[in-house]
Amino acid sequence: MKIFLLIIFLGIVPLALAQTDNFKPVEVNLLLESGSYVPSWYRGASLPTLESKTKVSAFIFLNGKKLLPANFTYNWRIDGNLDREVSGKGKESISYAFPKSKGSSSVIQVEVLDTKNKLRGKAEIVIDPKVPEVLIYEKNSSGPIVSRAIRNKTMSPGSKFEIKAVPFFMNFVAKSSLQFIWFQDSQPQNAVDGEPDAYVVEAKPGTGGQNATFKVIVTNTKSLLEKIENSIYVEVR
Repeated sequence: MKIFLLIIFLGIVPLALAQTDNFKPVEVNLLLESGSYVPSWYRGASLPTLESKTKVSAFIFLNGKKLLPANFTYNWRIDGNLDREVSGKGKESISYAFPKSKGSSSVIQVEVLDTKNKLRGKAEIVIDPKVPEVLIYEKNSSGPIVSRAIRNKTMSPGSKFEIKAVPFFMNFVAKSSLQFIWFQDSQPQNAVDGEPDAYVVEAKPGTGGQNATFKVIVTNTKSLLEKIENSIYVEVR
């Protein structure tokens, strides 16, 4: 599973305050790690979605040197509300999941205090929930998928090719929780035996000009919120 990194450099204590109280402000960096699914070969980042568990961690630096989290107290706020359960000394990270009823972004803020309860630095990050999606790839003869997802395909009569549905940013423990249903022009079709996420598109001899749309619907049986679909258009000529 990929890790989505987002580092924020924000709002440290003003220098004038640091000089008055005879201490230096610290630099607070935030790291976001999303728990949604992406395939192992995907080079992009995993993104937070509704119901996905997202971990936010704070890292403290002074003059470029990382400081020990145990020496600081962290006050975490979610949408402006202090979360006392996850706040406290040495609690440099929190785990957040969007409520099922919430479709808007959330603002996670942290204040860092030293052992004398003085504010040393702060930062915030906006987490915007994304929508899961499924992309359709063509498999080559040796098995691995082609590098780019496809939306259109031209084939000749008497030929065939295999496609594979790959979900992104869904939330599941095992792929057995996913249901794949294939269609050709709205008519249900059978997937490849033992591979519910794969389907063979075949053009019979003499079918030139008989074009079709192939669609897949992917449902997470453990979550009513996650039902996605995609399709490709195939021309036979």
